[in-house]
Amino acid sequence: REWIHQQWDRHNEDTTAPNKWSIQDVRRVLKDLPGLIRGPAGHFPNTLHVCCPFHYHTLLLRTFGDRDVFQKCPSGPSTILDNLRQDWTQMPLQTRRRYNWAFSWNHPLPKARILPKGSKLFLKARPIIAYCGCWAVKLAVFLASALDQLTQSVFPPDTSMHREEAWTMIQQDLVGFFNSIPHYLILDAVLYTVHVTSAQSKEAYEEQCLQVACRQDRPTRMFRGRTRFAASAMKPLHLQDIHALVQFLLHRSYFTVGHQSYLQTQGASMGSPLAPVVRSLVAASRESLLMTSFRTQLQDRKLSQGYRYADNRVFFLPTETLQDPWARVLLSLTFYEEPIILEN
Repeated sequence: REWIHQQWDRHNEDTTAPNKWSIQDVRRVLKDLPGLIRGPAGHFPNTLHVCCPFHYHTLLLRTFGDRDVFQKCPSGPSTILDNLRQDWTQMPLQTRRRYNWAFSWNHPLPKARILPKGSKLFLKARPIIAYCGCWAVKLAVFLASALDQLTQSVFPPDTSMHREEAWTMIQQDLVGFFNSIPHYLILDAVLYTVHVTSAQSKEAYEEQCLQVACRQDRPTRMFRGRTRFAASAMKPLHLQDIHALVQFLLHRSYFTVGHQSYLQTQGASMGSPLAPVVRSLVAASRESLLMTSFRTQLQDRKLSQGYRYADNRVFFLPTETLQDPWARVLLSLTFYEEPIILEN
């Protein structure tokens, strides 16, 4: 536990460092390095990364040319937005009346870029798809907030910590977690979470509803020289609508790269407010199944603690348990089943 707190303190120090870039710094770099691709380095927002435009273009083609994840669209953004609006009109009338407020049809598609990976010698890149200000960002934020509430209820973190004389820390990464999860696994995990939540209520399924906070992230006005934000508002979200709304967004993950439009057909877009929570649901549901199946053994062997943050997970296990059947299952690199793969 002490080690975790130390690492978190180091993370906070790095992200609040006084050497952050100012607007003036950015403008100076743009002026001094014309013709080159300039941007933040992956995982190091305070570090400048400069890239050859030809190499950057090659990485763009390689990243978004992955046909297992992305599909090039023949239509332009305006046509796609018209089709999206038409798709929404095909949803049940009651659903449209409840959530029409969550769409901004005059706003653009998300815009994508890449971050070259230093850990891969800059031969691979991480796709970043910015949802800020796009047509469905309000719905994505709304669903993410609701699913986060359900996750905390259905998959509560285990706060017990047993001190062992000899224990081992094991850290693993999920390879390409954002883009490797098939949509059906995400939707299955959402449906499972909704049904577990519903079973805890005495109300009829059709009447079960969450109150979800909706807050504008941008300032609304200036008052006496100070920026004012809109007050938080609560809006209802019916449990029976969650699966269909998540499915609507997942299956319409369109974005643009320059003048070219794409559709993400696998995974959840890195940059979407919805992506972190739906990925966590897939992982948490699988982990919950293990904990249920091996409950007695885990209690007997005193599983110390486990943490998962985004696509990283770490376990503190008694050394003598590493060869137990449950430990081999838990630490298997195919624990989440292909195509979701772990690496040590």
